[in-house]
Amino acid sequence: AMNDMWLLRDYTDLSQVTWLQVHSVSDQPVSRGFHATWLVGFNLFIHGGEGPSGLGIASVRSDTWSYDIFTLVWTRYGSSDASPAASMLSVTPLSESTAVSFGGMGKDSTPTDNCVFFDVKGVWTESDPAGTMPPRSAGHAAIYDPDSYQMIISFGMEAGPKLLDDQWILNLVTMVWICSEGSSRQCLADKRLRGVMTTGVSLADKRLR
Repeated sequence: AMNDMWLLRDYTDLSQVTWLQVHSVSDQPVSRGFHATWLVGFNLFIHGGEGPSGLGIASVRSDTWSYDIFTLVWTRYGSSDASPAASMLSVTPLSESTAVSFGGMGKDSTPTDNCVFFDVKGVWTESDPAGTMPPRSAGHAAIYDPDSYQMIISFGMEAGPKLLDDQWILNLVTMVWICSEGSSRQCLADKRLRGVMTTGVSLADKRLR
């Protein structure tokens, strides 16, 4: 694992595009890989990942840092019991002060299904949404839809390992999970519970036909 950072300049012009190493003017995170990253304004956040001790329990990180792009200063946030100790997790920002994470590879090298909120005061708070829970997964993608106030997670890998084709939606108002697409056991169970066919046609619609 490494702890260097690089800037891709002029990436819209293939004749001018170059990589430039960026040097901080402060203490910085230890080397790591498979960490979560997200950008809020001019601050780059990182969390977790696999540290320099290799794979396994000893190397899984639970620390959170932010990097100010203008001042070149790293700031470390305090840790808490709810701070996810995981790699290959996805974190998506909800606002300038809040982000949410799901899943990731835990200290026992198996995927998790933890849903945890972060605020810029450095506090991680675990949440327990209602509905059918998505499979424990790592390496998935997560985005935030501000129009519907929903977090959407897609694909990833569950224990086995087995690749997932699911897409799950967490309504951040009602805090309820639903599966919109997928073939995992959990997704099919959620669709049966809500009376939705795997093709997306409701059972009620089918009866009308």
